[in-house]
Amino acid sequence: MAQAQQPNIQHHHEQLDSLGGFAGFLMAFTGIFHIILGIGGVLGQDWYLYASGTAYLFDASAWGWSMIAGGALLLISASLLLAGNMLGRIIGVILATASLLVNLALIPETPICH
Repeated sequence: MAQAQQPNIQHHHEQLDSLGGFAGFLMAFTGIFHIILGIGGVLGQDWYLYASGTAYLFDASAWGWSMIAGGALLLISASLLLAGNMLGRIIGVILATASLLVNLALIPETPICH
């Protein structure tokens, strides 16, 4: 009788671990970068006016605190992901989706489109 070959589950698991480690590293790096940008926004506390057909009044301090909070969430998610926790994956997907939606919403405000 012919024996059916079993798929190499161990190799597949190692691939997922290495991709998860890479994603965790990128999330941690991005979180640190967001925190640094947020600290700059908080310490600057300038008001900016951006006009592209519409005037926006913007507080850099509020933006800075949101960057710090987002960076902290990224660091927490990265540490959970690197520890192999499923919650880290879930938070990471939610943060990536939120980032995608925010960046898509801000496409008309990019300097390239003007």
